Amino acid sequence: MAYNFGTINGPYAASLFTYDPHADGPVFMVNFMRYKEVAVYDDGRETTLSGQEADDLYAPLDVLGRIGADVAFHGEVEGLGEREWHRIGIVRYPTRKSFMDMQSRPDFLERFVHKEAGMEFTIVMTTLATSPLPDELLEAEHLTFLGLPEGAAFESTQPFGVLAVEDVVIGDERRFDRLVVVGGSLELFSLPEGAVVATAVRELDAMVTLVAETIGG
Repeated sequence: MAYNFGTINGPYAASLFTYDPHADGPVFMVNFMRYKEVAVYDDGRETTLSGQEADDLYAPLDVLGRIGADVAFHGEVEGLGEREWHRIGIVRYPTRKSFMDMQSRPDFLERFVHKEAGMEFTIVMTTLATSPLPDELLEAEHLTFLGLPEGAAFESTQPFGVLAVEDVVIGDERRFDRLVVVGGSLELFSLPEGAVVATAVRELDAMVTLVAETIGG
């Protein structure tokens, strides 16, 4: 399995195919996305689509519905992190296996060509709901997503919650141990080395509800 928009974390990706089904359960797949200026299709077709417009054609909402997955968050990056990222997307999958099985579904693959055409680079991390997110996040116009490497400190007077990062599926050499979700545009004095951050508009947001559902269920 090879993609043109990031490096697969081979050992971890392989482990998802053989994960103990008795221990498997809901995971939140977090996508930090950066688009090409103009989409480039592998088959050489001519197009005037931007990378983001190509990714809009990909949007496999019907496929996600068929496998029991839910969109937890979707929004365009504004402010912090916008030089590196264009969008944040988070999907709750019923299991790790359901996420991996989706990759070979014909109804998914026929759309995936648009993602390959439009995406310049992405980090996809598997995260776990271990504690509720504060209801105050629902009042914020923006949410800031901060992926922190192991040992990195974080403090804020703004409302925030945390998802545990299991590992990175695709991206680069960076690895994280938790994803902090902050209500509002976070004012950072300095970004810890190896961290990733983006502030995004809440276009579609069910994070608080789905996390609570996952923990309670």
